[in-house]
Amino acid sequence: MDWLFAHGVSLNREQLHKLYWAEYRAENCLIMPDAREVFTTLAKSRDLVIVSSALESYVRGRIAAFSIENLLTEIHCGQDKKVQTIQDLAQKNKVQPSKLFFVGDMRSDVDCGNEAGVMTILLAEQDSPHGPAADHHITDIRQLLEIVK
Repeated sequence: MDWLFAHGVSLNREQLHKLYWAEYRAENCLIMPDAREVFTTLAKSRDLVIVSSALESYVRGRIAAFSIENLLTEIHCGQDKKVQTIQDLAQKNKVQPSKLFFVGDMRSDVDCGNEAGVMTILLAEQDSPHGPAADHHITDIRQLLEIVK
């Protein structure tokens, strides 16, 4: 946001969020190949929870567009404090954080998972500079099934 202010653009955080997520509307996005299959397999043996900083309308729109609502146990959107949300979920479900995993595609996701004490899985291109910060770095969502057996 500093860049915006430096260039005379005055938007508050909410306005910026709305502009960003309007650009990445659910109907413009495709589900990752094999994601539904992987989610279906994982949902048979564990609870799947989404913890996202994205706006709820955006996340729920994508979930509906991808037809995966029935595979999710909980959805937490607009989370500025994902670490606290993860820790609260662990406590509520009486699960040690070390028994949980957090998948993300950005360094902030890896940092969040590391801070929460959960296994971190970076899903990104092989040459991502953030791979070393994660417990696991995968390039294909199917690899998730091998890690969290």
